Amino acid sequence: MSFIRKQSHTFWDKVGMTASSICFLHCLVTPFLLMLLPWMGTYLDEHVFHLGMFIFVLPIAGFAFLQGFTHHHNIWVMVWGIPGLLLLAAGIFLPEDHSSHEFHIFLTILGSLLLVIGHYTNWRTCRKHRH
Repeated sequence: MSFIRKQSHTFWDKVGMTASSICFLHCLVTPFLLMLLPWMGTYLDEHVFHLGMFIFVLPIAGFAFLQGFTHHHNIWVMVWGIPGLLLLAAGIFLPEDHSSHEFHIFLTILGSLLLVIGHYTNWRTCRKHRH
């Protein structure tokens, strides 16, 4: 717990931006990798991978956004971050029989992009306010 208290808020935003960017890049690169290397499709497009990334991203984003917001009160951090998390969750948990696989991919990419913007906004605002 002392590790978390000693780290600045910007550290957690950097971790969040990195995790969200990895998720975003995964969604963009996977279709091309699948076309070039079909054997990778069994790992990179697994529901388990997306669920694992969501479980990794959720506490980081939650901690970074809440800590930053309590200090700088920039509502845009939440405007970008909360919908980003909700879209990621929808992309993972919506049953595919009600929507297409491409729609799930779209939700995940959009959610990741919103999270990157939210973390960047939080990081920039924390630096501006020296938190």
